[in-house]
Amino acid sequence: FLEQNGVVIKAEQMQAFDECQARGMSAVAVSLEQKMLGVLGISDPIRPESAQVISALKNMGIVLLF
Repeated sequence: FLEQNGVVIKAEQMQAFDECQARGMSAVAVSLEQKMLGVLGISDPIRPESAQVISALKNMGIVLLF
């Protein structure tokens, strides 16, 4: 998407993007005026009660999409 819009991505920036993804993070590229400013790695660890919450939602008839 960025390259299609004229943003030049340097090799080290692409490496940072790939490293975030390899660590299980969502990688978000930040650019301004066709210049890549950086990469944010966002993670949200699974909480211990997640399985119980998912079961409760299913029991309530809620369809989960993931």
